[in-house]
Amino acid sequence: QGALAVNTSSSDILARQQGNLLTNIGHTHVNAKKFAESEKIFREVTTRFPDAMHGYFGLGKMYQEQGKPKEAIPYFENSVLVDASATPYVFYRLGKAWNSLGE
Repeated sequence: QGALAVNTSSSDILARQQGNLLTNIGHTHVNAKKFAESEKIFREVTTRFPDAMHGYFGLGKMYQEQGKPKEAIPYFENSVLVDASATPYVFYRLGKAWNSLGE
């Protein structure tokens, strides 16, 4: 709640820090198998930072960790579309998702 309450409209640095903090909280929830909480956080990240890949990647990871690779794939692909220099872990997770579907 505290991270979401901060008004970052006047500072790009503060907005970036908020995005990083929310992303870390979302991944912590995924790792703890608190998927509803992580989904809420990552959807907020995609709303507040639509040009950043982290929210989309987080949603993909959340679905993949629940054994839902078909739902995860569009989010991983969107991560790559938003940031063409997506890091290897995005491609790794995308490959694992396709592999689990027999592709």
